[in-house]
Amino acid sequence: MSETTTKIRLKSILIHRAEGNHNECVTVNVASFADAESVIRGMARTAPESGGYHKTDVTVEFESGAAFRHRFDMTRKHATAVDLAGEIRRELEFYAGRWRPERITVEQHLAIIQRYPAAQQVRFVELLDQCEWR
Repeated sequence: MSETTTKIRLKSILIHRAEGNHNECVTVNVASFADAESVIRGMARTAPESGGYHKTDVTVEFESGAAFRHRFDMTRKHATAVDLAGEIRRELEFYAGRWRPERITVEQHLAIIQRYPAAQQVRFVELLDQCEWR
């Protein structure tokens, strides 16, 4: 994809808080990462304060129909700062083989990403390179 090619635009982000008090486990659909981060900041005010997290499922859908599901581990610290697009991009970079945390070796990284079929790895690269992440 060339530098002048338009990226596939974001269609929606579905946020489902899967853990917490029953009345806090809601699903919210938004149209931007900024709105999604605002929702998460609000939800995080009742997330665990020390050492725990609440599972939150996030599905990002693009206008092409491409989608990616991410499990966001929401903690109280996310009430003040969250970079959802960055976190999802980092996960895609990991599975696309473009980035690995220093705590794992190259061999461990390869062992993890090779669990996925080649077509899935190509999909991770396509999501990173073809879709708009802002």
